[in-house]
Amino acid sequence: MRGLPASGKSYRAKELCEDNESIICSADHFFGYAPEEYLAKWSFQNLGIAHNYCREKAKSLMEIHVPLVIIDNTNTTIKEMLPYVEMAIFYGYEIQVEEPCSEWWKDKVLPFIQNKSQFRIELDLACEDLFERSKSSHKVPLETIKKMMHRYEPNLTTEKLLERRSY
Repeated sequence: MRGLPASGKSYRAKELCEDNESIICSADHFFGYAPEEYLAKWSFQNLGIAHNYCREKAKSLMEIHVPLVIIDNTNTTIKEMLPYVEMAIFYGYEIQVEEPCSEWWKDKVLPFIQNKSQFRIELDLACEDLFERSKSSHKVPLETIKKMMHRYEPNLTTEKLLERRSY
């Protein structure tokens, strides 16, 4: 899974897991599952630890050959995804890139993300909308969402991931 905060990626991950949320690996889970718990525990200083937690959980699931493992992080760049790609290849998994499939994502982000400089206003409005949406869950600051939008690599496919992996 990949997508910006409050874009519907966790919703999509839950759709894909077919009521087995234990197969979802997310750095957010390190801080807690309920919004109140997450907000109380979240800290920038622990973000690296949270991502290590996520990678370790994914590895543990892959080691026992759980049929489906979902990585539910923002994954804005190929670089962020490569540790999971390497792991999946090592353990014999098929890799599939998923993004939110909500009408909002399709209407407010996808048409504009290909050309960020031309559609800066539309993407800034989308960031503001995501900021408002995130107030009920993770309360991600607007500037953080804008930075994620700026570095978001559009059209990431499995093929592109495999081309960029280290050997």
